[in-house]
Order: sequence, then C-alpha cells, then structure tokens
Amino acid sequence: MAISRDEILKVAALSKLSVDDDEIARVTKQLTDVLNYATLVCQYQGSIANIDYRAQNVVRRDEPFLSNAQVLLAQAPASQEHLFVVPKIVNLGKEGA
Repeated sequence: MAISRDEILKVAALSKLSVDDDEIARVTKQLTDVLNYATLVCQYQGSIANIDYRAQNVVRRDEPFLSNAQVLLAQAPASQEHLFVVPKIVNLGKEGA
C-alpha cells in the first residue's frame, strides 16, 4: 500500500506532529510497513479464529524446590539487606506529567 507525501503531512497534522522534509521518506516507509503488516494480519485473522488453544498445554507443572537465597543474591548485579536492587523505572511524582 503506497502512501503519498500529502497523506503523511495530513497524518502529521492530525497527530499534531511536525515532520521535516528530510523525515518524510523515513516516515513514509515506516507507515507503509505498518499498514502492510496490518493487511497481512487481516488476511490471517479468519484462519486463526478457529484454533482450539485449550488442546495445546505448553505450561510446565510447578515443582517446589529448596533454594539458597545467598547463592541467588550472589549472582545478582546488586543486592542490599537480602533484597535484589533494581533500577527505578516508574516515576510516581508529578515530574514529566
């Protein structure tokens, strides 16, 4: 599916985005790829609707086992007071809101 330059500019305007002339070719390719993939998904939509997923058990049975917390923590990049230290990824403050 081909997308014209005017269509790119219209989508950008509706999205309240600014697109420079040098970006139009890149954005055109990206949107064309997205639309082509959506078309492909629509073609297969009917053929996968009748699959019975209940007949395909791919989950393994949970097996409890004893583990040593010190051994696990020793493999972690960082730990503190018997806990894993991980980078903060959620900001609950008003910054950036």
